[in-house]
Amino acid sequence: MTTPIFETRDAKVSILIPVLNGDQYLQETLDSVLDQQNVGEIVIVDNGSTDKTIEIITRYASANPKIKLIFCAERGVANALAYGLRFTANEFVARIDADDVMEPGRTARQIDQLLGDPNLGLVASQITYIDNRSEVIGVSRYPTGVLSLNRNFAFRNPIAHPSVMFRKSVIQLVGGYRSDFEGAEDLDLWIRVARKFHVFVDDLPMTRYRSHSSQISNTKNLYASELHLRFRILISKSGWLFRDLLFRLLQLARILDLASMNVSSLRRFRNVVKKRIRNRS
Repeated sequence: MTTPIFETRDAKVSILIPVLNGDQYLQETLDSVLDQQNVGEIVIVDNGSTDKTIEIITRYASANPKIKLIFCAERGVANALAYGLRFTANEFVARIDADDVMEPGRTARQIDQLLGDPNLGLVASQITYIDNRSEVIGVSRYPTGVLSLNRNFAFRNPIAHPSVMFRKSVIQLVGGYRSDFEGAEDLDLWIRVARKFHVFVDDLPMTRYRSHSSQISNTKNLYASELHLRFRILISKSGWLFRDLLFRLLQLARILDLASMNVSSLRRFRNVVKKRIRNRS
């Protein structure tokens, strides 16, 4: 992969933000984004909000033409991101969720990282965990440097989704966000990127990730989604290099591990498998 001629340190970044009833923290998120360098546009995808989210976005957009509000009728984060990505105008796209916060200088730092290696498909960072009062409660310990498919992706998701900046062309090349694995749509995408491009994780926390009771994330659903994803990888026929075969084999161990964590997830996983078998017969 060669670096396009428009990839310079003056390159503009599209910020992609999905939101569903995010009025409680959205203003803090937008303030942190507007404080970044090289921001060409802020694409906010509303996924059916019924609170004051639209009102807040409209007020911010009236003062800043960089903010673009679009509406996605199909529910789910994966659908919202896939839809929103179509409306981004720049090669570099940075992700943030509507309740998280970008640290100062994040976009400039990540642009430099992408420019430093033309084979990089995406970059991410450590995250600082904050609570509903924006107070720090911890810091992540994700693996750093250029990640390996088998070492880093076989048993966990080693990337914090809201900390990512990627090349849009890379995401499009590998098939983009898929709604098949809602809840694990990010892990699905990272694995496909890591098979073809370098993936890098910064050792500095460049995003503040908010942990609160009203998050969309549901642990049981995440277990079931990851089970579904890893089963699909296990039975796939694509990739015959040794590292791809080894990665598929490692999925079996992770499937058993996930199943032992949550019995209800195992039942849901079993139902998914049965449905796929019926559809094929």
